[in-house]
Amino acid sequence: MRKAFAQHTGAYRRVCRLLVCVLALSLLAGCTTGTVVTLEEQLPGAGGVVPEVAVEGFFADLNEALADRRLLASDSARARWAEQLAGYFAPVERQRQRAALGRMLDEFAASVRQEAQKAAPGEQIQVVLEVRPQPIDARIVARQEVRALAQLPDAALYVQIASLREGRQEVTYRQSEPLARLLGRPDGSIPLVRVDGRWFLSST
Repeated sequence: MRKAFAQHTGAYRRVCRLLVCVLALSLLAGCTTGTVVTLEEQLPGAGGVVPEVAVEGFFADLNEALADRRLLASDSARARWAEQLAGYFAPVERQRQRAALGRMLDEFAASVRQEAQKAAPGEQIQVVLEVRPQPIDARIVARQEVRALAQLPDAALYVQIASLREGRQEVTYRQSEPLARLLGRPDGSIPLVRVDGRWFLSST
């Protein structure tokens, strides 16, 4: 059991770090200079009519994506989720964010499949990786005509790994870390930009 515990926790710590890195890069990294912007990237996507809707919608969809069992076996499902999540970002950043989110979902699915293969006979491994609490409550701490900053003061990245055998569940790993601290911004804020009347997450 100790060996299985170490295997599961090690793998999912790596997945958690990957998820945090992707979110941090998506929300904090500056745009690459010289990016080629296609017509598709110039068009508004989902976003939100107000900044709160964009932030809350992104993290709600992220939770839904991570809970979607189709991710494990379907390339098209991961591509659809990457597309949907990227739609919350500013149009000029969308292509880069789609690629980063797609890589994160691919790695997450691969890690889940790998760990499932290591389960003992008659054992199932259950994983929960999500942002809590739900629903997400975003607070706007600064807003100008086309720029805004949002915070998720109570949000945390929660991970739980459990072993299910003969109808009994044993939690082998559980951890919760404040999302603001994991993203690395001093004030824990998330930048947003308004494009054509809609608000989008931004890395600038």
